[in-house]
Parts: sequence; C-alpha cells; structure tokens
Amino acid sequence: MNRQLVFTAAALCVAIQATAAVSATRPTLDSKIDPFFADYTPGAPGCAVGVERAGKVLFAKGYGAGDIEAGRPLTAQSKVYMASVSKQVAAMA
Repeated sequence: MNRQLVFTAAALCVAIQATAAVSATRPTLDSKIDPFFADYTPGAPGCAVGVERAGKVLFAKGYGAGDIEAGRPLTAQSKVYMASVSKQVAAMA
C-alpha cells in the first residue's frame, strides 16, 4: 500500500511539473514521464498517469498491469478503485 502511494505521489508530482511547462508536447512529455515508470512490467501492479491543461488532455498513459490475474495491462482508460487512497493524494496536492 505504501509503495502504491509513493508511486501515485510521484506521478502527481510529474504531472504538476509537466503542466507547468509552457510548450509541453506529447513527445516531450513521453520522454519526461516514461523513465519514472520504466520498471513497470506487464506482470506488476500498474500506475496510470494523466496530465491536463486548460481542459485538454496532454498525456494519458498506463504502466504495468491493471489486472494481474487476468493479464490485462493498465491503460489510460482503465477504471481504478481508489478507495481511501484519494485522501492522501488530495492532501498532498
């Protein structure tokens, strides 16, 4: 649980930094965000990252598995049960 929170917090920090860039483009965001999640493999629990600015989605990507037992990867469209984790993310933001 703590590892998931750390990765979620890291993803949020990356997203905030990425949205601060004035000339953020998809290739630039890929090159900045992908290295943080390079260790995520299809068989490991995943993390989804999204960057939005002025109502437009600049980056949305999933890393790792969305469902380990079924072998489904995590995508930007995957539904994720957040439960009480959202409280810590909101407090950090």
